[in-house]
Amino acid sequence: MTGDGTNDAPALRNADVGFAMMSGTSIAKDASDILLLDNNFTSVVDAVKWGRSVYAGITKFLQFQVSNLFCSVLLSASPPAWECCLSVYVSTHQYFWLDSTCGIVWHKLTLLMSAEQIRAVYARILQQ
Repeated sequence: MTGDGTNDAPALRNADVGFAMMSGTSIAKDASDILLLDNNFTSVVDAVKWGRSVYAGITKFLQFQVSNLFCSVLLSASPPAWECCLSVYVSTHQYFWLDSTCGIVWHKLTLLMSAEQIRAVYARILQQ
């Protein structure tokens, strides 16, 4: 909701997000959540685009970190099995190479899958 007059104050206060103009009345400014300093509606559009961009960046960062953490935990749990059953010793360099490769591959797969498919994969892994 946007407004700049005294008659807009109740609607600005009850709105989810209320925008008031800098040139508006002090009552509208006090009732609003956000004050547009430049009196320009395109500022709202720019702010929404910027917020969506930041949200997308945070989502991608968290998705990458979770996929890397998943691979790290998986590889950390598997060396005892490699040493006992397969008689294979994995050095530190090999571990980090496997971890980075697994993280990159898993991250690419999660980018190609939908959220429901990713949840299904994690559910299957946790059930085992």
